[in-house]
Amino acid sequence: MKRPEITSLYKYRAFNEFSLQMLINETAWFARPSSFNDPFDCGILIDEQKIEESIRSAIKEAYARNGVDIAAIPQRDLETKKEDKEAFYEYRNSVYNLIQETGVFSLSEINDDILMWAHYAESHKGFCIEYSRTVENVLGTQAEPVIYQKDLPSLAANDVTSRHGGTIDKL
Repeated sequence: MKRPEITSLYKYRAFNEFSLQMLINETAWFARPSSFNDPFDCGILIDEQKIEESIRSAIKEAYARNGVDIAAIPQRDLETKKEDKEAFYEYRNSVYNLIQETGVFSLSEINDDILMWAHYAESHKGFCIEYSRTVENVLGTQAEPVIYQKDLPSLAANDVTSRHGGTIDKL
C-alpha cells in the first residue's frame, strides 16, 4: 500500500437529500470530470507534436504482438501515412471521451480545511464523512493522490496506452 501513514480519507458534502441518501444507502457518487469546476482536472494532452512518435510506437507494438522482431520492420512501414494520422486523431478523441465519461471519487487527506468546508460542504453547513483506508479495502489498494501541475503533460499515445497495467507513468 502506497502511503500507509494515511489511514483515513474524507469527503466533504452539502447537507441535502442526495448526500443523506448516500449515507443511508452506503453509496458513493463518482462525478464525471465534465462536472468539475476546474476544466483542467483530469485533462491530458496527447500531443499532436508527438504524432510520429505515437504512430511508430503503435506500429512496433503491432509487429511485436505478431511475433516479429522490431529490428526486422521495414523502414517504409514506419513512415507516417494519412490513415495513420486519422487513426491517431480518432484514438486521441476516444481517450478524451473515455476520461470525460469515467467517474471520479474525490477525497481529501484532511478533514479541517476551511476552503473545502466552504466550497464542498455548503459554506460550512454540510458535513464531512470519514472513510477508513486499509490494505484490505479499495482505498488502500487503488486510491492515488492527485498531483497538480502548472501545465497539462504533453504525452505521446504510447504514454497513455500501457502494457504494464494501464497507468500513465510519465506525468
